[in-house]
Amino acid sequence: MPPYRSALADLMAAVQIETLGELSRRSGLTEWQLRRAEWGLLPKLPLEAAQRLAETLNISLGELSQNLGGVSGQSQSNSEALARECQRLQGELAGQSRRLEEEFRRSALQILEPWLRQWPSAVSAAEANPDWPARKLVPLARPVFALLEAWGVESLGAAGEIVAYDPQWHEVLERGAAPAPGEPAQIRYSGYRQGENLLFRAKVSRPQP
Repeated sequence: MPPYRSALADLMAAVQIETLGELSRRSGLTEWQLRRAEWGLLPKLPLEAAQRLAETLNISLGELSQNLGGVSGQSQSNSEALARECQRLQGELAGQSRRLEEEFRRSALQILEPWLRQWPSAVSAAEANPDWPARKLVPLARPVFALLEAWGVESLGAAGEIVAYDPQWHEVLERGAAPAPGEPAQIRYSGYRQGENLLFRAKVSRPQP
């Protein structure tokens, strides 16, 4: 009888798995790999396979090794090697996450670069010259909207637009003056959504007579 069959059966019972076939389906390991684990050959399995088995049994990789690989002699050495390799992979994943975040920020800043460069100068010029037409500022905001478009963010309407009131997407500014759903409402401040996920409700009021 395989020396670790009983130990594996106990781990399976703890997560309500009755057969090796079911464990194989849930973990993605072959029954042959599972039978090797029953014989104490867990350290011979690929690290990824051992990690999937541990996750399926809802235990850590170290606990799996202690239960199926032994904790003395060569088995202990293999267990420690597995733990070190797991820590190394976790460190690599953390580093990859940081790199992806940095790349995301760089990409966003590249889209915003024209706005970041020109907007402060435009604001200074507007403050120094009150007669400067405000419409000249409008093109400078285009990179911001390009970034929103790249992220799949959509406006819920432009300021001044008349829309059918929908409490899912709209927030009424005046208390006690909410139109009924479907009645006309005028957007005062635009809202945004990303796909079907609401980010900010558009603030609306009853249309001016």
